[in-house]
Amino acid sequence: MLNLVKNIFESDIVQSILGIIVILFFFIYLVGLITVLVYEKKINKKEKEKEDEMANIRNLPLMTSAIDGRMRHANIKHDSELSSLYRKRQFIIDKLPFLKS
Repeated sequence: MLNLVKNIFESDIVQSILGIIVILFFFIYLVGLITVLVYEKKINKKEKEKEDEMANIRNLPLMTSAIDGRMRHANIKHDSELSSLYRKRQFIIDKLPFLKS
């Protein structure tokens, strides 16, 4: 029985299939890593846009209450977009092994 199992795993067809499976998992993992990096870049871009918009609002010649209202509105807008990107990135990180944060 042991020789039969050994002969099966030593056959060329089984080794070819195992090689294809290993290569497939490698490419899936690589695509996941690239996707995480793309989301990270999008998050950084959105955070920069948020900072720039906050700086522009702070420099407006308005009353403090109007500036606070505009900043609160901008925060809500940007935070909803950022939270969506964070959730998508975290979903991919949770699904990829060896990449837990």
